[in-house]
Amino acid sequence: MIPRRTIDVLRANHNTSIDIYGIDCSLYIPTNLNTIENMDLYHNPDDYAFDAYSCLVWIEFSPDSKRLRKLGIFAEDESPMICRFPTEATIVSEDSDNGDTEDIDVPIGAYFKVSMEYVPSSVSDTDEFEVVDIRLGNAHDAILSKIYVIAPRRV
Repeated sequence: MIPRRTIDVLRANHNTSIDIYGIDCSLYIPTNLNTIENMDLYHNPDDYAFDAYSCLVWIEFSPDSKRLRKLGIFAEDESPMICRFPTEATIVSEDSDNGDTEDIDVPIGAYFKVSMEYVPSSVSDTDEFEVVDIRLGNAHDAILSKIYVIAPRRV
């Protein structure tokens, strides 16, 4: 078993890496997923309600296929994009006046927006990316970090 203090240090290192290499983004978390689920196929993007947050994101636009296989992601023609967000305590609500952090979980269906200057030309003309799957990184007895599979957002 990994001691709790070691897990906390690894999470802090994860946040430090994202602070150094991350890109500023606006993160939108859906708030009415239960209502959308009840609508089944008859919903459109305007039916979603989102809470907005500011955070950093680390995006890997073209990961290595061996690395993807380690995560349990198997793709034939195109390799999916993956990203990492900081741990929940470092995400700031955009409604907050004093920069208070909130504990949130990034679910499937959330999306984020980055500046177009960070998006490579190989990605279609969009600056919005949706979380389509969540993978756990190496974990023994606690989740150290989550890896998010993303795709360009369709509206």
